Amino acid sequence: VRRGEIHALLGENGAGKSTLIKMMSGLYTPDAGTITVDGKEVKFSTTRDAAAAGIATVYQELLLFPELSVAENVFLGNYPRTAAGIIDWAEVRRRTRLLLDQLDTYDLDVDAKVLTLSVAQRQRVEIAKALSKNARVLIMDEPTASLVESDVQRLMAIVRQLRERGVGIVYVSHRLPEIFALADRVTVLRDGAHVATRNIREVNENQLVSMMVGR
Repeated sequence: VRRGEIHALLGENGAGKSTLIKMMSGLYTPDAGTITVDGKEVKFSTTRDAAAAGIATVYQELLLFPELSVAENVFLGNYPRTAAGIIDWAEVRRRTRLLLDQLDTYDLDVDAKVLTLSVAQRQRVEIAKALSKNARVLIMDEPTASLVESDVQRLMAIVRQLRERGVGIVYVSHRLPEIFALADRVTVLRDGAHVATRNIREVNENQLVSMMVGR
């Protein structure tokens, strides 16, 4: 995954996409192979290790606490504190507002409880949470699966914006039109194995389907 690229990850159900991204994000430990960051081999024992390396994941089932506010969720476990060691709630809200504004999400109240938000809004909270940890690689697992078309277009604009800021995006989706609209490169998995990695301009939809199904 290169800096400032959208790298699509494709494969049928059971191809190994979820397993791969869980290894990248520290949930699973690989049985073999290596993970390298900036050319150096790393080993992730926990998700905290992956986060420290700048890798964040937005899962299809969004992992937010519904009873907490937007700001509380964004900085959960990472709250800015005063010199006395007390959580600085004004700073939490200020930083959350800045992050949401960077995502063109001016309509979201940082004090709103997550349970009151739409799926699309919750997704933007997850992305802000990743950015609060200075994510350099953002893994997005089927991010448009539960979105209506207008929210899909807004999300795609945010993804392109992140690319412009130098974030590397791993974009997992089965929706090929999205892949061709967004991706710079695409990697195809089949039966737990790497089939190919191609520049998106070098392939068409039929070729990608053929790589995924093996015929």
